Amino acid sequence: MKITSLTLSQPSPKDKENHVFCKCVIVIDFDFLIRGIRVIQKKDGQLFVAMPSRSTPTGGFIDICFPTTSNAMAYLTSRILREVENNFLISERALSYDPSSSHE
Repeated sequence: MKITSLTLSQPSPKDKENHVFCKCVIVIDFDFLIRGIRVIQKKDGQLFVAMPSRSTPTGGFIDICFPTTSNAMAYLTSRILREVENNFLISERALSYDPSSSHE
């Protein structure tokens, strides 16, 4: 299994209330697309990957799709969080860029 495409997007205002840091869409092996992956920020600042889910009549949640092995989950999690980290660093650099400090 290989993630062949990974796209991050900003969460909606409602998602932000639920501590969603960003949303993610992945394509596996050019053949299987998964939407609705969420990167959640815990109170301590750590991020974790939540697979797409739906609510149950009893108020709980059930995953719609998910990796069936711990190795697959570890691969998905590390790949997604690495992409989030890379995008966050790029965004932080862009926000803190000061053209007047350039030494040309």
